[in-house]
Amino acid sequence: MIRQPHSDQIVPFAEEKSRPELFNRVADSSGTWEVSFYRSLADADGLVLIGGANSTVIAGQVAIGARVPVLALLTTGGASETVWRTIAPGNDLPSGNEHARMADDPSDTAAAAWVEALQAQRRRRYAIETGPILWHAVVAGAVFVLALISGFGTQLFSDLIPAISVAMLCASTLLAGVAGAAIRTVFERRYGSGPLVPPSMAVTAALGLMAGALAGMLYIVALPGKIDITGDGGLRLVSLLIVIATVGGLTAEAVFRKLLGIDVLRTTGLAASGEARK
Repeated sequence: MIRQPHSDQIVPFAEEKSRPELFNRVADSSGTWEVSFYRSLADADGLVLIGGANSTVIAGQVAIGARVPVLALLTTGGASETVWRTIAPGNDLPSGNEHARMADDPSDTAAAAWVEALQAQRRRRYAIETGPILWHAVVAGAVFVLALISGFGTQLFSDLIPAISVAMLCASTLLAGVAGAAIRTVFERRYGSGPLVPPSMAVTAALGLMAGALAGMLYIVALPGKIDITGDGGLRLVSLLIVIATVGGLTAEAVFRKLLGIDVLRTTGLAASGEARK
């Protein structure tokens, strides 16, 4: 793949005439080759740094930050040595042994170890990026389906004991909150705004459960009159509660921040009167 500024004139490589199927040109929205090049690093399968100067240092840091498999050959000196010294084995993709192998002198044995290091980093990157997120997505979908079944089950089975109907409604609210919190981590990682390693499913479920319950209870408390979960009114109530609980799980920190900011005792007036007496 060749990324290039959309404003630049296309100058094909000589090999493109004989093997055009090997080249895929993509016009970048930027107007400079530097921006197009650095943006392309995030899509690279791996990066090998040999010597180099300032642009090599930048490319290496971009690759490390984007969790792209990187091979900085220490013995080639220059920017590659600088990048090699900035790699933190264990925190960055390369392991301690792979980092040490990058300092080997060039040889057939060293080249084989370097290729294996890039492949191992790629496998490690894939496992980190997909495993927990796939698990969160599966759990979110399954829990949300359970929330729907529990919530709308109160409408499908009209002969249920009132206490059981209320219990099912509460369960659907809790489950919807968990589903919202779990799917949020998937959205964050999908668009690159979340942490590299998602929080554990237990932490996610606990936050979603509490946020969903609090959001649902705040909605029910705000309703006037007697709460009726039967008939058309009950169907609308169940639908709204599931939506509100799911949104509460999606915005768990906003729910908790709002609750923490509530001045239960209204001490602002006391503080103002104290200032006036001074």
